[in-house]
Amino acid sequence: MTNMTLDYTTISDFLICRQKYYLRHRLNLVQKKVATALEFGSTWHKTMDAFWTGKPYKKVFVDGYKDVEVAEGDKRTLSRGRKILDDYVKRYEAKIFEVLESEVSHHKVIDSVDYYGRIDKIIRWGGGIYVMEHKTTSKLGFTFCQQFALDHQVDGYDWLCKDKMGECAGVLIDAVLIAKTKFNCMRDIATRTEDDRKEFEAELVDIAANIRWANENHSYPKNKKLCRYYGECPYRDLCLYHGDERIVESRYKKSVWNAAKGKEVIENAKD
Repeated sequence: MTNMTLDYTTISDFLICRQKYYLRHRLNLVQKKVATALEFGSTWHKTMDAFWTGKPYKKVFVDGYKDVEVAEGDKRTLSRGRKILDDYVKRYEAKIFEVLESEVSHHKVIDSVDYYGRIDKIIRWGGGIYVMEHKTTSKLGFTFCQQFALDHQVDGYDWLCKDKMGECAGVLIDAVLIAKTKFNCMRDIATRTEDDRKEFEAELVDIAANIRWANENHSYPKNKKLCRYYGECPYRDLCLYHGDERIVESRYKKSVWNAAKGKEVIENAKD
């Protein structure tokens, strides 16, 4: 049996909804129009990479976001983003840690699973090695950070960092609020024990087995409780209208998610 290549994106889609996994990772369908929140989040990650590695971060943000179409009333405007960035830099201008590596790709094999992850940063802080993960959110508070105590993405980052660096003291969640007027940012550390890492390995192997079974038996039931997950699932209308080809042609394009590279590979880039 050949190894199954997995990452957090693939696993997350499968656990949220098998039909979503099928449409995204078996039929390779993605929306032609990327949600503004995803555009902003992607640009923010690139900007943070520039800021924490001493590059012209303001230019990275403006160049990456200036052509994004923002609906009237949406808080994610270019001007608002620049203000949030200025406030963030002012809050954290005293750099209290050392960036060891940025945009880190690493993978580890467990049983028949080849698990990949793309880590925002690996840092040294107070004598310990940490993963630094950037997050943007429209709701920032204690409960936002609390969610990472049990989280597959954090599990994977910690597991991979420990394998690569020989140690990992935790995952530093670096979160910023995206709002029309208020500014807030928050940091919290999610830690994992050796028992947690062993549990993650067992879960990873089990999830891979479930994915294999689903693929072999073409079993992709809808999780209808999460059709409004994070506002609305990008495949909701496709499910609602039973895969109508007119909807497929008008709203979607082919794009293969490459788990090993942690990015999309567009097949019909001219669309």
